[in-house]
Amino acid sequence: EQGAFVGSAMALGIVALVPILAGVYVLLFPLLLSIVTGQGLHYAIQLYPEPLWTAVDVTRTVATAWSPLVGALLVPLGAVAGWASQRRRRLSGH
Repeated sequence: EQGAFVGSAMALGIVALVPILAGVYVLLFPLLLSIVTGQGLHYAIQLYPEPLWTAVDVTRTVATAWSPLVGALLVPLGAVAGWASQRRRRLSGH
């Protein structure tokens, strides 16, 4: 039971965290690109606030299109994996 709960909780955490990380990546991408290409931060800052609105759109899209599907698959899979791991530990005596 405990393994299944932990597996489900971890899967839910992943499903909740991925849209946020995708939005942060899109938000910071112009800054990272300007650093890597050596153009300087002043060039990247001129692009804002457009990356902010794009990041909001990406976060919303990932949260509404990706997360429900992956959550429907990942949460039960995480529960089974956690349960199997816990059971294997009990059978091996740990």
